Amino acid sequence: MSRTRSSILSCSLGLFLAALTGCGYGFVLKGAGNLGPVLVQSSVNHTPLRSAAMVLDSHLESTLAALGVSGRAEDLPRLSCTIVEAKGQEISANSAAENRFRLKLSVTAQVTGPDGKALWQGSFSDYGAYASGGQEENALDEACEKIAQRIAQSLLAVKIQKPDTGEKVETQESTVQ
Repeated sequence: MSRTRSSILSCSLGLFLAALTGCGYGFVLKGAGNLGPVLVQSSVNHTPLRSAAMVLDSHLESTLAALGVSGRAEDLPRLSCTIVEAKGQEISANSAAENRFRLKLSVTAQVTGPDGKALWQGSFSDYGAYASGGQEENALDEACEKIAQRIAQSLLAVKIQKPDTGEKVETQESTVQ
């Protein structure tokens, strides 16, 4: 009996670890990068979703604050984001159940130094789901939360060259298919 339990436990642990290594998300240890805290600028919205910038800003501020990488000083590097695309699509068509839709949100992010020079830039996209009869705005919170977390993880890993050695713009793209 104990061998059976031991086998089941070992097999479950192995499957769990295999699933973790196969997923697209990763863990970034705090301190892996050298960027430090950033000042979050108001996001720019180029989509018809009126509250998109406000929702993204809210998630960015809370996520960055929780990780200790947001600040208020004017001499900090500035994080600015632009929501460049919002695209809805049907993900299930089932006559017996409610159809599901998803919103793909695409955001560009850039960190500039106090002198205005670009230090880092990245492109991010992720999804939020909503039910039939709903609106794309219903998926904004989920999509913005995911993107804010990915931006924060990226900022924790950013390594920039110090000004005396010449600034290098680091780019990154993070897209969910």
